Amino acid sequence: MKKIAIFGFVLLLGAALASAAEFTTSGLPAGQSSNSQMTLTPVDITQSTDLNVLSGYGVACTDQINSTENHFLRRFQLAVDHGILGQFDVLSADIGVETTTINSTGPCNAEARIYSIGHSAAFTFANMTLQGTGVFQLTNADVLVVRNVPVSATIADPVNSDLVLDFWLPNGQVEPNLWLVFPGANNLPQTRPSYLAAADCGVNDPLDTAAIGFPDSHWVMVVHGDEVPVELQSFDIE
Repeated sequence: MKKIAIFGFVLLLGAALASAAEFTTSGLPAGQSSNSQMTLTPVDITQSTDLNVLSGYGVACTDQINSTENHFLRRFQLAVDHGILGQFDVLSADIGVETTTINSTGPCNAEARIYSIGHSAAFTFANMTLQGTGVFQLTNADVLVVRNVPVSATIADPVNSDLVLDFWLPNGQVEPNLWLVFPGANNLPQTRPSYLAAADCGVNDPLDTAAIGFPDSHWVMVVHGDEVPVELQSFDIE
């Protein structure tokens, strides 16, 4: 098993190098903090034990000048980890950003995407169903920040479906859309893995950041929502 894992990792690195894009960090001096002061309620879910963005831990697929298309994801097991058994209505998401550098006049319109996925399903895009999207524009002012993005979505059956939050970053390598963006992260304990997907770096489906050589890159993300009491939910009777 160890030989297979090592061989797979070598292939992954080879694909990244061959495409002229690779996973890189921002180069921002380590040790800086966003000093986030967020307060969570019982229906705010996160896998971060600390909600501060720390410099030096964001990683993205880039050519070291501009970013490719990237997906920074977390998968939330609502019933298992958060005790949410009834319908969960998403209201907004907090997305950490380490650095943003706009190299052209085109707007960098990123998205907070909410998906559902079967609780036992493999973590692939083919198994995910889009439930809602919130668009937000990144600017040069987005350095060591946590952005709140309104997004409306519903996970109807949290017992059998997980929630996925995807910070989707569009390709920033084609004029007039040129930008270099790194997600907000820290190296502090997390309750579940952080995931990254970037086709230009050979990762087509979400992969644990530890598996691509960045075990300390833990995304800072929060989902805000409401659990609908069972007595207020509607059911179809056939």
